[in-house]
Amino acid sequence: MYSRTRMRIENHLAKKGFNHEFEPDEDGYHIFRGKLPVKFGSMHISIKIKDWTLGEYPCIQIPDDHPLRQKSMPHINYDGTVCYAEKGTVVLNVTYPEKAIEYCLQQASHVLSILRFRPQQYLDDLKRDFWVYWSHQKQHIFRVQTLGFDWRQDCCYVIGDSKQPLDLWITSDSDTCISQLQTMHPDHGYVRLFTFPIIHYPQSLPSGFRKLPDTLQELLSWLALESQQAHRKLTNILASRFYTDYNHFGCLICTPDQQLGFIELTELVEQGVLNLATLGITEPSQAKGWITRFSVEDQSPKTVHGRNQQPMLDNKRILQIGAGAIGGYLTDILVRLGAGTGLGALTIVDPEVLEAGNTSRHRLGMEAVGQSKAEALVHRMKKEFPWANLISKNERMCDEVDFDYDLIIDATGDEPTTRFLNGEHVLNGVSQKGAMPSVLYAWIAGEGEAWETLLVENDRKLACRECLYFHEDSGNRKLRFPVTKKDPRPLHVGCQVTMPYAVTVAMSAAALAGEVVVDWLYGKVQPHYRVRTRTGADVYDIQDVDIPSQRDCPVCQKT
Repeated sequence: MYSRTRMRIENHLAKKGFNHEFEPDEDGYHIFRGKLPVKFGSMHISIKIKDWTLGEYPCIQIPDDHPLRQKSMPHINYDGTVCYAEKGTVVLNVTYPEKAIEYCLQQASHVLSILRFRPQQYLDDLKRDFWVYWSHQKQHIFRVQTLGFDWRQDCCYVIGDSKQPLDLWITSDSDTCISQLQTMHPDHGYVRLFTFPIIHYPQSLPSGFRKLPDTLQELLSWLALESQQAHRKLTNILASRFYTDYNHFGCLICTPDQQLGFIELTELVEQGVLNLATLGITEPSQAKGWITRFSVEDQSPKTVHGRNQQPMLDNKRILQIGAGAIGGYLTDILVRLGAGTGLGALTIVDPEVLEAGNTSRHRLGMEAVGQSKAEALVHRMKKEFPWANLISKNERMCDEVDFDYDLIIDATGDEPTTRFLNGEHVLNGVSQKGAMPSVLYAWIAGEGEAWETLLVENDRKLACRECLYFHEDSGNRKLRFPVTKKDPRPLHVGCQVTMPYAVTVAMSAAALAGEVVVDWLYGKVQPHYRVRTRTGADVYDIQDVDIPSQRDCPVCQKT
């Protein structure tokens, strides 16, 4: 199919006057050269195609000597490629390749026409994504990141990585940063390398379309046009002992929405931190005065956990009881929602150790067999998110419950624990006159045919966990709203009983509980009872609903 697609694209471009180069380039791209119609004329461009499924957009490039390459222009990358469509916004239909390639040409023509005659229309785009253009250059060397930084500081520390020397980390607390990095990558060696001054600039950059600087002198000239204040600060730094006392020099420029920086290359080459081949330089003298620009990739908790545009669990105190099948995956979800960040903490309680048989449906694997489930989960999540404040308790909750939390989650699926927690929650809610945290219960029904959650707040009109049962005088009870039609058949192994269910059931139950937590953050807790069933399972038609409390509930109505 794709050979036909390629042939149709080649024929279409040939009809439009594009010449196909005989051999692909060293990266495997087929190159077509020709003229693209734009407003009031045409432009020479190259079209580069490697992916004939069109999953990767065709690359459209303008020549090195074109005037648009001489300035920093929005939607023009450092190598002259035109950003005519944001990745993922359009699916090119390979069934109609001629229309797909024509769409790309029309979009590129539209962008280039505006850049030639009305570039100010795109100035806001340039400011918004300036960090991309700033860090893209032929001399781009370093990847600079931060795990969190107080940008009000006047200077910062630069941390280096022994295994990845071109990865740098910016921080205001080098000891904490090194500790967190070492947690994520224990086989790497991290050390504080440089101290960089910070220039604070109150406005977004840039103010106009100018060629970006490649040398220290060009940077001074560029800053003089952008901001006399920033230019004066950098000039003072270069004249101070801060610059003369160090064998290297770099600087950060902090704007309200971006962190930009540069590193002078001369001393780094002479010290052997960089080799000339990396820079494409043959003589050391050629490196003199050159800088490599970089932007700072923010990997702080606020950026990482806030990317999904959902409320975060930062500053929330959460108690999760149970680190088994549901609890293991739920911990993963809570931490990714930001649990344990800011002033918050996530406490995980479970008395059990992981057995080999657990691993088939648990978040943990064989490396944690024989370890406390709670401790092993915390260790794993701390390695993935080292800033998270996670606490493990290898104990059973059987005496009293600490309700000094914002949210408590019961993911045990253990009836004695659930009944004890529910009773204590209702009892303390009465004594505290309603000043109690919400409790979320999550469990699996039957042999995994369904999974359910119930959020219990301090509303005596709605069901507590015990209200889901009818209670007989004999002490027996049965479900008010049974979900499964058949009684479960547990497996008996020695003196132990286990309930078989698919690994996806525990994941799905954790996902449902995670949805409730997000709704709880939004303040949209209805319906309090929720249920999901496996496709094809023999179950009753039960809907999500706010269940009223049971009039003769022995817990919430007689306490």
